[in-house]
Amino acid sequence: MATVDPSVTLHPNDLHAAPSLLSSIQTQSASLLSPDTSAAGPGTTGGLGKVVLSLPSYLEDKGFKTPQGIADGPLQYAHETGMDMFEWLHANPPAGEQFNRHMGGYANGRPAWYEEGFYPVEGRLLRGLEEGGAVLVDVGGGLGHDVRGFEKRWGQKIGAGRLVLQDLERVIEQIPGTEGGRVERMVYDFYTEQPVKGARTYYLHSVLHDWPDELCVKILERIKAAMKPGYSRLLINENVIPDTGAHWETTALDVMLARVCCRRESALGLSGFACWKGMLGSRWSRFIIIGTTRGVEWRPLSSAS
Repeated sequence: MATVDPSVTLHPNDLHAAPSLLSSIQTQSASLLSPDTSAAGPGTTGGLGKVVLSLPSYLEDKGFKTPQGIADGPLQYAHETGMDMFEWLHANPPAGEQFNRHMGGYANGRPAWYEEGFYPVEGRLLRGLEEGGAVLVDVGGGLGHDVRGFEKRWGQKIGAGRLVLQDLERVIEQIPGTEGGRVERMVYDFYTEQPVKGARTYYLHSVLHDWPDELCVKILERIKAAMKPGYSRLLINENVIPDTGAHWETTALDVMLARVCCRRESALGLSGFACWKGMLGSRWSRFIIIGTTRGVEWRPLSSAS
């Protein structure tokens, strides 16, 4: 469950505190009532719950060693399968659909990257747009909660620009026909050649943390090959864990991913983003860390300017 910022307190001399606190409470409460959040429950407590319960036995049997691959973790142990998490979810309906809806529910009540005070969309993405080209390609975007939110916020300012949602067929076919507006749905495997060339923005949200580094590099290289030098941008929206002062919600996600994906986010985020810089620095001549989140709180960094 999302938390309210404890720094927002009721103080008799602060006329803005009470409305701010109420706004935070209302936002979080409303998010819990959304269909996406409700749909996440059975899959989490069902299929993934068994993984949690089996973790002690798995660790003992493996000698408390890190999993050796994406198909050698607690999920495979608990369900006696050789499939990775995504293969298993979609082979055991309705777990796959519940997971995809969970990703939409997870975003409810949290700061959206395209809102004011987060990423400077108008200045960095919308200025200088090529008429009729792809504005945003949401790679591995699930049911499209990010790209639909972007359309709602900025759709009036992108002219005839395209908005593209990409994911595997088994995910795309779960989207109701009435959802999406002007968003194009495209079946795509992110390990293959990117079909949308020269888009203004390619966007990855909670994708790379599911895969080992060698597969992350492959995903990134496919995008890089499609980018137009001097025009295209790649936005990566991820949790990054610092050496000290990490937020409990971020570290809890790290532990969960270790159980179900055999992936450690902390391996990407040590020493103030050093490992992210190591992965990206040899492939992109320039990248900027915009900010970080502590749970649901957005904290901009001075390097964002």
